Amino acid sequence: HDALGAFQMCSLFSPVQDFADMDGARLGAQLARDALFDDGNAERPEMPQANLTPAAPGPLARLDQQLAAPLSRRDLLRGRFAGADDDPRR
Repeated sequence: HDALGAFQMCSLFSPVQDFADMDGARLGAQLARDALFDDGNAERPEMPQANLTPAAPGPLARLDQQLAAPLSRRDLLRGRFAGADDDPRR
């Protein structure tokens, strides 16, 4: 009901007759609540570590390798500046 507002509930003890009095029950609930919302009690899941090493050289690495390779006159005249893979006739 909207008039009541939000509430949180957690079954802590059953049966509740184990408490000697209302103050003991209230103290048990407060201690349980404090422990529940204490960040120090939270389990921290292990996060997987990412492997950022590429399995194969990417296009920029391949282009760098091709540009570092010597260029023959034939490749220059045919317009294959980035290596034999970039044949314009294909």
